[in-house]
Amino acid sequence: MKFFTIITPLLLVGVLAMLLVQGQQIRTLRTDVVTLRDEVAWSQAGPEAPSAAPDDDLHEESYNSPKDIAKRIASVAGGDVQGFAMAVAEVDGWIFHPDQEEAAKDIIGKLVSDLRGIIRLAISAETDKAIKAASGTEGAKHLTRAGELFGLYPQPSSEAERTEAEALSATILGTARRVEDLRRLRYNDWAAHQIEQGLSGFHQNKKTFGDDSEALIRSCVSTLGPVETSSLEPAVLALYQEALSMTTEALSEPGRVKLAKELSSTSIDRKSPADF
Repeated sequence: MKFFTIITPLLLVGVLAMLLVQGQQIRTLRTDVVTLRDEVAWSQAGPEAPSAAPDDDLHEESYNSPKDIAKRIASVAGGDVQGFAMAVAEVDGWIFHPDQEEAAKDIIGKLVSDLRGIIRLAISAETDKAIKAASGTEGAKHLTRAGELFGLYPQPSSEAERTEAEALSATILGTARRVEDLRRLRYNDWAAHQIEQGLSGFHQNKKTFGDDSEALIRSCVSTLGPVETSSLEPAVLALYQEALSMTTEALSEPGRVKLAKELSSTSIDRKSPADF
């Protein structure tokens, strides 16, 4: 018996989405073990060798039973979603006696349904943690975990299951965009504080050192230098340009050249949204 296939691990979100759109379904059919055994024996003995009469059934000890399913599932530690998924996939590949095959199929079908529910709840929990995380790095960890869980989601075999898989995929992708938006917002908040310090430094140095270009350049480079302008929101970018403009207007031409060189130096430790 084999009617359960695990989607291979995620960021597979895109791959699964493509499969869903194309309407492809992967179902592995059980091999007829008796026929395969006889064919192998025939090929090894040669076409002229007498062939033994095939058994009608496999030996009883070759079959698994529904009780074996319960034992295998019970061996999985509580809360181990991946272990549960692997156990379900394993028992789905077992061979059962024809008299017990329908009962085993019903049990496995129930386990697959349970697995979908567990994965759905676990993904919801991880995406919620990703959005509420204090940093983008922490949020990305939860997002990765959500992707790994999605990779364990059983391949859809009905329209309802396909719809749920698409919804889970959309949730993860939407959360990824939200995590990046939050990183950018945290970055802009930090940048605004940097620029504020730059403005304060300009006025303080102007008052203390007058036209001392070195003091003005140091203040500007130390506060505005780490700011990567390509990710700034319009209002923050305007403030950055204002602070920079105030400094350059207070400098002589050689001072402006020096400021430009120092702000372009590769030695500056620049920040980006990825740091937040």
